[in-house]
Amino acid sequence: MLGLPRSSMLLLGYAVEMFLKAGLVRAYYGCSEEMFGRDIKQRFGHKLVSMANEIAFSLSQDDERNLNELRDMILFDARYPVFVPNNASYSDTVNQQTQRIWDTRSFTILTELAKRIREHSKTIDADSANPASLASFTVDADGYLAFRIGGHLPARITYRASSIQRTSGKTSPDDMKALFPTSRFPQLRSYWHRAWIYEDGCKKTLCRARPAN
Repeated sequence: MLGLPRSSMLLLGYAVEMFLKAGLVRAYYGCSEEMFGRDIKQRFGHKLVSMANEIAFSLSQDDERNLNELRDMILFDARYPVFVPNNASYSDTVNQQTQRIWDTRSFTILTELAKRIREHSKTIDADSANPASLASFTVDADGYLAFRIGGHLPARITYRASSIQRTSGKTSPDDMKALFPTSRFPQLRSYWHRAWIYEDGCKKTLCRARPAN
C-alpha cells in the first residue's frame, strides 16, 4: 500500500500529459516532424500549463495550480525519493509529501481535471458544430506553409522559409504572406492578422505573433 499513492499520482500526471500532447498533435497539423519533435522536447517538456494554453483549454486559477502540482509530481514528488532540505526533519518532510499524495479530495479534483482535458482533446477537429479547415502548401522545393482554423483551436499558421527565401533574406511572416495573394487565398489572408504564427526553425525560444487586440 505504501507505494500505491505515489504510483497513482505519477500515472495520473502522465495521463494528463498524454491527453495534452494528443491535442498538440492536432494543433501542429502540417508542420514538419522535426519541428513537432523539437517543440515537444524543448519548448513544452512537462510544462502542462503551457500545453493546455497551446490547445486553448480554458484554465481557471485552480486548474493552473493543480496542473503545476501534477507537474511537480511527475518531476519530483511521485518519481523520486523524498528530498529533505538542510535542518529539516525527515519524518516531517515525508509526512508533508504523503499528505499531499494521499489526500482523497485533491486526487478527486485532479482526476476530474484529467477527464476535462481528455474531453477537450477529443473534440479538437472532431466536432461538427466547430469544424476545422486545414490546408498546407509547398513553397519552392523545401519550404512550406500550414494553415488551420476552427476545430476548437485558435487560427494557426506555421511556415518554413525555403532555401531560396533564406538566400534572399525574405523569411519574415510578411514575406511569406506576399506569396499568397488574396485573389487566390482569401481565407488564409482574412485570418492572417489574427492567427498565431510560428516559424519552423526559428532560433528564438518562442516565435509567435499573437492576434492583435
